Amino acid sequence: MPALDWNDLQYVLAVAREGAYAATGQRLRTDPTTVARRVRAIESALHAKLFERSTNGQMRPTEAGEVVIERAEMVEAHIGGLSAVVEGVDGAVSGSVRVTSVPVLVNHVLVPALSTLLARYPDLRIELVADTRDLNLSRRDADIAIRLARPGDAVGNRVFARLVVAMNRCRSHGGACTPRLW
Repeated sequence: MPALDWNDLQYVLAVAREGAYAATGQRLRTDPTTVARRVRAIESALHAKLFERSTNGQMRPTEAGEVVIERAEMVEAHIGGLSAVVEGVDGAVSGSVRVTSVPVLVNHVLVPALSTLLARYPDLRIELVADTRDLNLSRRDADIAIRLARPGDAVGNRVFARLVVAMNRCRSHGGACTPRLW
Protein backbone atom coordinates (compact mmCIF):
# COMPACT_ATOMS: atom_id res chain seq x y z
CA MET A 1 0.00 0.00 0.00
CA PRO A 2 1.47 3.39 -0.99
CA ALA A 3 1.96 5.87 1.83
CA LEU A 4 -0.48 8.73 2.20
CA ASP A 5 1.19 12.05 1.28
CA TRP A 6 -0.31 14.90 3.30
CA ASN A 7 0.59 17.34 0.54
CA ASP A 8 -1.86 15.58 -1.75
CA LEU A 9 -4.73 16.77 0.44
CA GLN A 10 -4.33 20.29 -0.93
CA TYR A 11 -4.92 18.91 -4.42
CA VAL A 12 -8.04 17.08 -3.30
CA LEU A 13 -9.42 20.25 -1.69
CA ALA A 14 -8.57 22.37 -4.71
CA VAL A 15 -10.24 19.93 -7.14
CA ALA A 16 -13.32 19.87 -4.89
CA ARG A 17 -13.44 23.67 -4.90
CA GLU A 18 -12.55 24.28 -8.54
CA GLY A 19 -14.38 21.31 -10.07
CA ALA A 20 -11.77 20.63 -12.76
CA TYR A 21 -8.12 19.64 -13.05
CA ALA A 22 -7.37 22.55 -15.41
CA ALA A 23 -8.84 25.17 -13.06
CA THR A 24 -7.05 23.54 -10.11
CA GLY A 25 -3.79 23.60 -12.04
CA GLN A 26 -4.20 27.32 -12.69
CA ARG A 27 -5.02 28.03 -9.05
CA LEU A 28 -2.08 26.01 -7.75
CA ARG A 29 0.17 27.13 -10.62
CA THR A 30 0.92 23.63 -11.74
CA ASP A 31 0.12 21.46 -14.72
CA PRO A 32 -3.34 19.80 -14.73
CA THR A 33 -1.65 16.42 -15.30
CA THR A 34 0.22 16.94 -12.00
CA VAL A 35 -3.10 17.61 -10.27
CA ALA A 36 -4.59 14.43 -11.73
CA ARG A 37 -1.48 12.40 -10.78
CA ARG A 38 -1.57 13.69 -7.16
CA VAL A 39 -5.29 12.89 -6.84
CA ARG A 40 -4.65 9.38 -8.23
CA ALA A 41 -1.82 8.95 -5.72
CA ILE A 42 -4.06 9.68 -2.75
CA GLU A 43 -6.81 7.50 -4.24
CA SER A 44 -4.28 4.69 -4.53
CA ALA A 45 -3.12 5.18 -0.94
CA LEU A 46 -6.72 5.13 0.32
CA HIS A 47 -7.96 2.43 -2.10
CA ALA A 48 -10.91 4.63 -2.98
CA LYS A 49 -12.09 6.72 -5.90
CA LEU A 50 -12.47 10.33 -4.69
CA PHE A 51 -13.92 12.04 -7.79
CA GLU A 52 -16.10 11.17 -10.74
CA ARG A 53 -16.51 13.26 -13.86
CA SER A 54 -20.11 14.43 -14.23
CA THR A 55 -21.92 14.80 -17.55
CA ASN A 56 -21.01 18.50 -17.70
CA GLY A 57 -17.29 17.66 -17.31
CA GLN A 58 -17.00 18.78 -13.69
CA MET A 59 -15.21 16.62 -11.13
CA ARG A 60 -17.71 15.68 -8.42
CA PRO A 61 -16.68 14.01 -5.15
CA THR A 62 -17.75 10.45 -4.51
CA GLU A 63 -19.01 9.40 -1.07
CA ALA A 64 -15.43 8.52 -0.10
CA GLY A 65 -14.32 11.82 -1.59
CA GLU A 66 -16.77 13.71 0.63
CA VAL A 67 -15.26 12.03 3.72
CA VAL A 68 -11.70 12.85 2.62
CA ILE A 69 -12.65 16.44 1.77
CA GLU A 70 -14.27 16.90 5.18
CA ARG A 71 -11.16 15.60 6.95
CA ALA A 72 -8.85 17.58 4.67
CA GLU A 73 -10.75 20.76 5.53
CA MET A 74 -10.18 20.03 9.22
CA VAL A 75 -6.46 19.56 8.58
CA GLU A 76 -6.42 22.78 6.55
CA ALA A 77 -8.13 24.69 9.38
CA HIS A 78 -5.68 23.34 11.95
CA ILE A 79 -2.66 24.14 9.81
CA GLY A 80 -4.06 27.56 8.94
CA GLY A 81 -4.50 28.34 12.62
CA LEU A 82 -1.03 27.06 13.47
CA SER A 83 0.66 30.31 12.49
CA ALA A 84 -1.52 32.32 14.86
CA VAL A 85 -0.93 29.89 17.72
CA VAL A 86 2.84 29.78 17.26
CA GLU A 87 3.04 33.53 16.78
CA GLY A 88 1.22 34.00 20.06
CA VAL A 89 3.61 31.65 21.87
CA ASP A 90 6.88 32.93 20.45
CA GLY A 91 5.72 36.52 20.31
CA ALA A 92 4.60 36.56 23.93
CA VAL A 93 6.93 38.69 26.01
CA SER A 94 6.41 38.03 29.67
CA GLY A 95 8.25 37.69 32.93
CA SER A 96 10.29 39.93 35.20
CA VAL A 97 13.30 41.99 34.22
CA ARG A 98 15.39 43.96 36.71
CA VAL A 99 17.01 47.01 35.11
CA THR A 100 19.58 49.15 36.89
CA SER A 101 21.03 52.52 36.01
CA VAL A 102 22.01 55.80 37.60
CA PRO A 103 19.06 57.76 39.03
CA VAL A 104 19.08 60.48 36.35
CA LEU A 105 18.67 57.91 33.54
CA VAL A 106 16.03 55.95 35.44
CA ASN A 107 13.98 59.07 36.20
CA HIS A 108 14.36 60.97 32.93
CA VAL A 109 14.68 58.21 30.30
CA LEU A 110 13.48 54.82 31.55
CA VAL A 111 10.43 55.80 33.60
CA PRO A 112 8.91 57.94 30.78
CA ALA A 113 9.45 55.10 28.28
CA LEU A 114 8.04 52.44 30.57
CA SER A 115 4.33 53.06 29.86
CA THR A 116 4.83 52.54 26.11
CA LEU A 117 6.77 49.32 26.69
CA LEU A 118 4.22 47.93 29.15
CA ALA A 119 1.32 48.87 26.88
CA ARG A 120 2.90 46.78 24.13
CA TYR A 121 3.87 43.90 26.45
CA PRO A 122 1.34 43.82 29.31
CA ASP A 123 2.69 40.53 30.75
CA LEU A 124 6.13 42.04 31.24
CA ARG A 125 7.16 43.19 34.71
CA ILE A 126 10.00 45.73 34.94
CA GLU A 127 11.77 46.50 38.18
CA LEU A 128 13.83 49.68 37.91
CA VAL A 129 16.75 50.04 40.31
CA ALA A 130 18.12 53.57 40.49
CA ASP A 131 21.59 53.18 41.98
CA THR A 132 24.94 54.88 41.44
CA ARG A 133 26.76 51.63 42.25
CA ASP A 134 27.49 49.15 39.48
CA LEU A 135 25.29 46.22 40.44
CA ASN A 136 26.78 42.87 39.51
CA LEU A 137 25.12 41.22 36.52
CA SER A 138 27.05 37.98 36.96
CA ARG A 139 25.60 37.58 40.47
CA ARG A 140 22.15 38.45 39.06
CA ASP A 141 21.84 41.68 41.08
CA ALA A 142 20.17 42.92 37.87
CA ASP A 143 19.34 41.50 34.44
CA ILE A 144 20.17 44.65 32.48
CA ALA A 145 22.49 47.48 33.44
CA ILE A 146 22.47 50.79 31.61
CA ARG A 147 25.73 52.44 32.45
CA LEU A 148 27.43 55.71 31.63
CA ALA A 149 30.78 54.01 31.02
CA ARG A 150 32.08 50.89 29.32
CA PRO A 151 32.25 47.86 31.64
CA GLY A 152 35.68 47.29 33.10
CA ASP A 153 38.07 44.54 32.02
CA ALA A 154 37.19 42.53 35.13
CA VAL A 155 33.81 41.77 33.57
CA GLY A 156 35.47 40.23 30.51
CA ASN A 157 33.13 38.25 28.28
CA ARG A 158 30.77 37.16 31.07
CA VAL A 159 28.19 39.78 30.04
CA PHE A 160 27.07 41.20 26.73
CA ALA A 161 27.91 44.90 26.47
CA ARG A 162 26.84 47.27 23.74
CA LEU A 163 27.00 51.02 23.15
CA VAL A 164 23.40 52.22 22.93
CA VAL A 165 23.69 56.00 23.02
CA ALA A 166 26.67 58.34 23.07
CA MET A 167 26.18 61.44 25.21
CA ASN A 168 27.92 64.62 23.99
CA ARG A 169 28.22 67.92 25.76
CA CYS A 170 26.75 70.70 23.67
CA ARG A 171 27.89 74.22 24.56
CA SER A 172 25.14 75.91 22.53
CA HIS A 173 22.50 74.37 24.80
CA GLY A 174 24.00 75.53 28.07
CA GLY A 175 26.15 72.44 28.53
CA ALA A 176 23.23 69.99 28.44
CA CYS A 177 23.90 66.47 27.23
CA THR A 178 22.44 65.50 23.88
CA PRO A 179 22.20 61.82 22.96
CA ARG A 180 23.64 60.73 19.63
CA LEU A 181 22.37 57.35 18.47
CA TRP A 182 24.80 55.03 16.76
